[in-house]
Amino acid sequence: METAPVVLGVIIRDVDGLILGASRRKVERIASSFAAEAVAALHAVRLSLDLGFTQVIVEGDCRSVIQSLVSSMADWSEIGIWVHEGRKLAASLRVCQFQHVPRTGNKAAYLLASFNSTSTEDQFWVEEAPHRVLVQVDEDRRLIDP
Repeated sequence: METAPVVLGVIIRDVDGLILGASRRKVERIASSFAAEAVAALHAVRLSLDLGFTQVIVEGDCRSVIQSLVSSMADWSEIGIWVHEGRKLAASLRVCQFQHVPRTGNKAAYLLASFNSTSTEDQFWVEEAPHRVLVQVDEDRRLIDP
């Protein structure tokens, strides 16, 4: 199975949709977009812990990844190791829910992942993000709360 590096975009927002944190991270040796979705969910939980949050909702647009994270059954698929780690880290939070959202609900995260940055290093922001991502977050908020 051939692997390639992928870039993940993670946005952490508060209940009003404002950015609390964001991350753009390059990950090597990912075999599929399915696996990339699982790694992104795990990264979201880790970033939440790193920033000191205790109550989070992790949203993702890959229904099967979210279902695997919610399930208590062992996952023997290609994403099993990330699912196991995500569940373990989620258990250390006071509240951690995994929810499926349509891809249109993840526009800001996808924009962050595709953001044309010259940096090859992982990037992190606290209460901010690149300007284009901030604009997308505001657009997403207007769609949710007209």
